[in-house]
Amino acid sequence: MKKIRWIWLLLSVVAVMTTAAVCVSAASTPPVRVVISGKDCKYYIAPSTVKSKHTLYIPGTVDASSVTIEYTGTKRLCDSSGEPTLKKGDTLVCSAKSGSITVKEYDSSDKSYVTYKIKVLQGSTIPSVYVTLDDGDEGLKHINKKKGNSAEGDMLVLDKSGKVVYNGEMTKLSGHGLTSFTAGKTTNIKNSYNFKIAKKTELTEGAGNSKKWVLLSPRLEAGDRDSSGLSQISAYNTFSALIGDGRSSIKGEYVDLYINGEYRGLYILTERMNNKGSINVTDLEDAVTSSKVSLKTVRNGENKKSDPAFDAGVQKYTYDRNAKLADSSTDITGGYVLEVMCGTYDDCGFKTKHGVYISIKSPEVCTKSMVQYIAAYVQNFENAIFSDTGYNSEGKHYSEYADIKSLADTVLVYSFYANFEYFRTSTYIYKNADGEENDILTFGPAWDFETGAAALKNETTLFGTTYWFTYFVEQQYVWSEQLWQHGDFMSVMAEENAKMKDIISCQLGYSEGEDVRKLSDIATEASLSADMHFSRWGGINSNDVYFDYIDAVETRYEHWYDTLWNPDKYLLSVGTEVTKNDDGTVTLTALINGKSDKKVRWYKIDAKDPEKSVSHAIFFNEITVPEDGSLYYFTVSGENNAYCEYAYGEIFSDSTLKMASGAVAATYIEPAPEPEPDTEQVTDAVDDGGCGSNASCAVLAIIVLIAPIFIKKRHYN
Repeated sequence: MKKIRWIWLLLSVVAVMTTAAVCVSAASTPPVRVVISGKDCKYYIAPSTVKSKHTLYIPGTVDASSVTIEYTGTKRLCDSSGEPTLKKGDTLVCSAKSGSITVKEYDSSDKSYVTYKIKVLQGSTIPSVYVTLDDGDEGLKHINKKKGNSAEGDMLVLDKSGKVVYNGEMTKLSGHGLTSFTAGKTTNIKNSYNFKIAKKTELTEGAGNSKKWVLLSPRLEAGDRDSSGLSQISAYNTFSALIGDGRSSIKGEYVDLYINGEYRGLYILTERMNNKGSINVTDLEDAVTSSKVSLKTVRNGENKKSDPAFDAGVQKYTYDRNAKLADSSTDITGGYVLEVMCGTYDDCGFKTKHGVYISIKSPEVCTKSMVQYIAAYVQNFENAIFSDTGYNSEGKHYSEYADIKSLADTVLVYSFYANFEYFRTSTYIYKNADGEENDILTFGPAWDFETGAAALKNETTLFGTTYWFTYFVEQQYVWSEQLWQHGDFMSVMAEENAKMKDIISCQLGYSEGEDVRKLSDIATEASLSADMHFSRWGGINSNDVYFDYIDAVETRYEHWYDTLWNPDKYLLSVGTEVTKNDDGTVTLTALINGKSDKKVRWYKIDAKDPEKSVSHAIFFNEITVPEDGSLYYFTVSGENNAYCEYAYGEIFSDSTLKMASGAVAATYIEPAPEPEPDTEQVTDAVDDGGCGSNASCAVLAIIVLIAPIFIKKRHYN
């Protein structure tokens, strides 16, 4: 009797266990994956499992009502009728519109079922990037283990409509960033990545064809930095709209990134900051060969022989001893891509007389003569901006070395967005070969904008004091302090700042612009992918992050234009107007934009030594001088909009600024006759916010152009 009871009890337990097996929900990763299909391509997305919860992150280009999943297990998967008919490799079409997918796996060995309930999140209708590494997850672990490690594989890029943009070989994927790079031998790290593809392709609209690209990850533990990534896109859009044609701009857009079938989050796909990336200058990379890189640093005073870099004033420079030009006739005047760095430079580079470190990013290795050339060139520019007259000892004005518009645009965008990397790092300059477009120092594109909403919203100074870098580090303010004293540079700043107002106004939705997207539209478009991103990695509600940043831009915009660039509060720029008199003389009139003490002091530049000048007249708004081509400028003092009480530099720590007008030749040039305006031209003239009449603008422009020619003639004769 006891034996029968025990048998009955055992059968009961088995029955309960069998029943439980039928209803069990598995904690292991579901043996299914989503199939993403495109023209001649296919990619697979696997569920992510965290704490026994399964989630599928699918891109916005997938039809949620008809999601194709493939069985990857070794047993049987139930079909839509519930029958276990599907074997490994078979597919099943499911609807994920409810926000989940449920699948059942059947094990014939014990006739049990395992049920997998998978949460489904779908991203925005934005582009998506799919990476398959040759070494799978081991390749990703290798990349994350150490900065500089790389792996190869394949890449598929789909645009927001699901159309294939690129499908082919990815020759390199490596970690990107300095402080943002997190090392660790695991796949569960969200790093930014540099990558290179086999064929030049335009991966994001308007960027142009390139092999070199970047996937930027918004910071997860942001602190004072922006975790939305909107800071990058808004700054890039501002700079690109401001810089104009003929100069290198920067394009970036949100994408969903998948690596080895796993969702990696929301990224910003953008161009690389080097030659043939976002910058396009004459390529010197192939012109230089080096059997084995052997860097040598030379310091001023170590060699008694004449050296063009040291003769100009450079403190030190580094070159590759083994580097040689493949062709001795190669033009070494360009192209170069330079990065301003703080306290050091990578490999080849130099340190200027006033302590600015410049790293030569391209070409990666340089001969001694190449470094000497570009170092002397930059040093001569620095010498000119450190001169009261704007001319160096060579008789050349700083505008002959640098594209002043690009410099002004760089200063404006970096300072508006309170980029604490301003002229500390991530500030780029390029120079093309002589005779080519951009054959002088051209600044940009803008790069590395991460200042968060709270820091931007609370910023009341011009350059930003969130980290106290710009006003405290000489490397960052040394050039800017000099530029702030040159009225001709500040005049360009004022003009570009007015343009930037229109651009940011469009971004904020205050006005309409065909080529400028609203930040709210960008944020709304990416919101579903942002939800996926924060679900995958953790963080606060995405809408809060995005729209907090837009609110911060609004606050900064109002303070920037109502206070920091208000002519009723600050001296913003100065210029000179030239008028011709009947007696063979010309009258030079001081034009002052902003609040000043009105104590104008005129100077005449020494034709034999253009770095020097002599006092000509005091406290006169205008002077009359012979029309002999001599160069004059004036100074006036006013309130300083770049003032910061705690700044280390002499200029920015003073609330009063003395500003000098650009040198103007005592020569009147008759403006070209204006064409008869039609209705459209009249409208344009009314909307023009320039420097007065078209005629006076033309006169000033021509005078600025001929002044360097005149001074060179006077200096060398």
